[in-house]
Amino acid sequence: MRIEEGILYPLFDHLRRSDVPLGVGDYLLALELLREGYGVENLEQIKQTCRLVWTKSHADQAIFDQAFEQLIRPAILAYRPRRTTKPSGATEPQVDHDTRPASHLTEGTQSNLAVNRSSQEPLQMGTLPLNPRRGSSIAESGPEPYGIYQFTPRPSIGLREMAGIWRHLREMRREGRLVELDVDATIQEISRNGFVLAPKLRARRRNQVQMLILLDRSPTMTAFSPLVNTLLDSIRRSGLLGETSICYFRNSPRQYLSLHPGMVDHQPIEAVLAEKATGRSVLIISDAGAGQGAYRKSLVEEVSRFLWTLHDYTYLSAWLNPLPQDRWQSTSAEEIAQLVPMFPIERDGLVDAVNVLRGQPHKGGPHG
Repeated sequence: MRIEEGILYPLFDHLRRSDVPLGVGDYLLALELLREGYGVENLEQIKQTCRLVWTKSHADQAIFDQAFEQLIRPAILAYRPRRTTKPSGATEPQVDHDTRPASHLTEGTQSNLAVNRSSQEPLQMGTLPLNPRRGSSIAESGPEPYGIYQFTPRPSIGLREMAGIWRHLREMRREGRLVELDVDATIQEISRNGFVLAPKLRARRRNQVQMLILLDRSPTMTAFSPLVNTLLDSIRRSGLLGETSICYFRNSPRQYLSLHPGMVDHQPIEAVLAEKATGRSVLIISDAGAGQGAYRKSLVEEVSRFLWTLHDYTYLSAWLNPLPQDRWQSTSAEEIAQLVPMFPIERDGLVDAVNVLRGQPHKGGPHG
């Protein structure tokens, strides 16, 4: 059976989008191995070859196995190569595999004989013979599943892409040792004295952005723990050199904030904001009541009072909601989004949130 080489590309592309560390060289290596005839005896051998080349960890292997079953196996089993017409007068080569009648062979012997005959045929580029005991069509391999089900929770945006977005949150300040040549100061020194004893040095500019994260620990946020944990991990990996603090609340920030995810060690909210939010970026992560699918006037009022208090310490604030924007309708989140810049946790939402935390204007906010 001839299989086009591009049939493996959807699998490779899916792995790349799932943050499996792969390059073009890995893709070409797998194709080269298959062209040379390594691991092409049957479909499982093809899977094992690509798995060895493209996966480096158990997590990568789990992603690979699921994607292979969904993208590659049905495509290969359903593939129908073009039939080539034989030239006139051409005859089939006679190969005497066994002179005994087929009735004298057991079922297992017949299967082994079929495999041996297929392995003796010359392997052309792109030819991937399959195990004859497996069906070569969708009808023989059973009906296609209705829909694709994802039982392993994975965020819609990968960790590396999140971290790349957070790297745009920058506040450059000069701190540390004097190691960089200050050209202007050195020239001014020469102009004043007519000579220079030593060049003028200055500290390097470094990203010293500082951020306070307020994380909702209410029961409705439990389902979004994988997404929120990935978000927090991406912030840690983004290389922000300034202090990043995390405080916790339930449903809405009220009189106290917790310094521990177990909701212990509470501190007055104004004391926390004065210490950790003055002139800094503040990121709020909560479903804002959208997880309950209902409107709560008390929640909107509590958030509104908090935002007025927060504005006394900083104007750099944004709200990330794990639910998509269409789920905010007719809930408390829809009204809270009119008070503070609120974005869903997806690529465009993260980009907009970072821009707001950098100081770019937005129509939302308590004075909007």
